[in-house]
Amino acid sequence: MAAAPHSTAIARVLRGLGLTQGKGCDFRVTGDYRNGERIGTFVVVLTRHAEEVIAEHADEIERLSEEAGWPFHVSVRYHDRERPMVTVANYGSRVREEPPVSAVTAEPAEAAEAETVEPAEVAVEAAHEETAVRPAIVPAVLGWLWADDHAATVSSPLRDMIRSKECDKYGRPTKAAFERIAAELNALPADPAALAQLWADDHRAPVCSPLRDMVRGDECDDGGQPTMVAFERIAAEVKALALPVAEPRSEESGPRALPPAESEPAAEEAPDDLKALRLERAQSEALGWSRGQAELVAAAAAGQLYRDFGAVLRTVPVPGHPGRVASMHRLGPLVDAGFLAVDEPDPTGRRAVRVTADGRHALAVWKRWRPWPVEKTRSEETEKLRPLLHGAQARRIAALAREEEKNRRRESEELWAATRRLHEWEEREERLRSAWARVNGVRNRFQRRPVGWVPTDAEIAEYRLAPDVVAELRADAENPKPKPELPSPRRSAGAELPPLEADDQTPEQTSLPIF
Repeated sequence: MAAAPHSTAIARVLRGLGLTQGKGCDFRVTGDYRNGERIGTFVVVLTRHAEEVIAEHADEIERLSEEAGWPFHVSVRYHDRERPMVTVANYGSRVREEPPVSAVTAEPAEAAEAETVEPAEVAVEAAHEETAVRPAIVPAVLGWLWADDHAATVSSPLRDMIRSKECDKYGRPTKAAFERIAAELNALPADPAALAQLWADDHRAPVCSPLRDMVRGDECDDGGQPTMVAFERIAAEVKALALPVAEPRSEESGPRALPPAESEPAAEEAPDDLKALRLERAQSEALGWSRGQAELVAAAAAGQLYRDFGAVLRTVPVPGHPGRVASMHRLGPLVDAGFLAVDEPDPTGRRAVRVTADGRHALAVWKRWRPWPVEKTRSEETEKLRPLLHGAQARRIAALAREEEKNRRRESEELWAATRRLHEWEEREERLRSAWARVNGVRNRFQRRPVGWVPTDAEIAEYRLAPDVVAELRADAENPKPKPELPSPRRSAGAELPPLEADDQTPEQTSLPIF
């Protein structure tokens, strides 16, 4: 049974905050029934971490769910304790309680939230502070950050500003979303005081759209105006988004480095060229791998995949152990697409399955961009896979296609030339037969002219035969022309490409996440 659209919408919003859904995870979505009739949908929060995240992003959850077309209310209660208790539902009332006094005084940074932004104070502070200069924010880097870890702290502005209509059917932001966000953030000043002055001048202006998205309800005063703490946080987050492309960059002041941190090294270093980044993103989306196919390529890259003499595919993590049986039906399409190669059998009859250069690069971009695995049945996994975009196998297939097209053109030209010769022979034979039938009084159209027949001078004069026809009859009697034959219309079978050779690089570690 398919999930209801409102359940899917709120689950997508919560997953966008880094929470996990399901049994033993952070939350699950269910319905409230009365007399067998569903009266609403609510979220069952299962962990303390989920309650804290939902309480912190309550306004954001309500805004995103409303933009998706299925509004939900987020209620936050404390019941005289520091830990919040949250309720997320699309029915009932909405309650927002303030944290107890002990929780408020425990964090001195929150004490400044009660101060409202006064234009005079802003002008004084702006006069004494240096204007921070930040590099431009690049849309490709925003997409890179989101794909690396959209639940990280540095991605908080992206989660605030991304709109549901700018996401694909899987909830992933499109390229247009990152381009809009980069343009809006680059238009903002880099100083918190300047942000406050911009808000005080006209917070409804289009340039203030990022501020309206990123300002949180708990950072506003009693009149609903943001405090200086809000603008300081926004300025810091916007500055952090530009740090991945700033040179030099301090490891302590910015977000975690891209590609992933040293604790999880990638198989290949991410390129600095934005054109190469766009190519890698396109390559990862064009792979079309299922989860099982990606795991098979990862096992081959780690040197753990073998094919036994009995045509049984095995994954052997520990040398000398029998390992576990893998699905054999996934191997053929991956080999044909140029991602895997099967070695020659060893003395025991076992064949090692290794990755090619295309397969290693495809696995690297899969790990870096983490595309959504394609849900496939067993029969769908046996279908042909698309080779790596602009990879070695794709170039070989393109060269073979060009060669086959050249051969088809040559065969087509030969066929048309033979057809023209046949038509000319048939027209000439019809002229000669008509002269013979006229002289001999033959009325049967299917009776053939005898080879070598030539009319006499009396017959030429009596039946007034054309001189050119007489000349053709005499030439045919001396040198008969056989009927031309057409070449076979069957196309020659296309040449099959030999499999790609395996990559000789050292097997990479398998602890890296591929999903």
